[in-house]
Amino acid sequence: MLNTAATLRVQSAWDVETTSTVVALRTLARRAHAMLKEARKLQKAMVAIIRSWRPDLLEEFGVGPIVAATVLCAWSHPGRIHFEAAFAMLAGVAPIPANSGQVTTRYRLNRYGDRQLNNALHTMVASRIQYQEATPDYVARRTAEGKTGREIKRCLARYVARDLYRLLASGATAALQGIGASHLTCEPKVANCRRVPRAMSRLHGRRDQKHDRRVRLPR
Repeated sequence: MLNTAATLRVQSAWDVETTSTVVALRTLARRAHAMLKEARKLQKAMVAIIRSWRPDLLEEFGVGPIVAATVLCAWSHPGRIHFEAAFAMLAGVAPIPANSGQVTTRYRLNRYGDRQLNNALHTMVASRIQYQEATPDYVARRTAEGKTGREIKRCLARYVARDLYRLLASGATAALQGIGASHLTCEPKVANCRRVPRAMSRLHGRRDQKHDRRVRLPR
């Protein structure tokens, strides 16, 4: 449709209303083509950044460049989110109890958190419901238990948040371990004495009053 609208030509026999309509359609179609071309260029640059940073994220089912970029922007850096429940609350998929005097197993949707991250997780859920083999079976089982469609999607989004957090946290831990190993290999060796932090001095049974105090360790 865009290609057809972009190639429309004005006929001399048309009236003013028809001519104005055709010109507006042609202009909008050409603008849409230009924006699509620009979006493809930006998406290629985005994919290059994601592959250089966390290529394993693109291997997850339902994760494309836009979803991966949204997740990484919310994750930001290792140490910002300390545990899985905090990531679920940030994504707005953590269960919020909606109990009454008789019912204690009801939860309402979480309207808080990063809504862009929430949208990315629900995009993954919709993709898995439609294309993944095991997810429709889970939906059928939960539907038989009496869950509504929104509740099932909320549960699936919570599972997706758990998988994403473990993936991001494991990658961050591996990166930090690599940095620590390289730091240890580059540490200069001292024959007689070396500086020991307070935590290490406590392990050796010596409590230092000053952090920069030198402690001579026996050979």
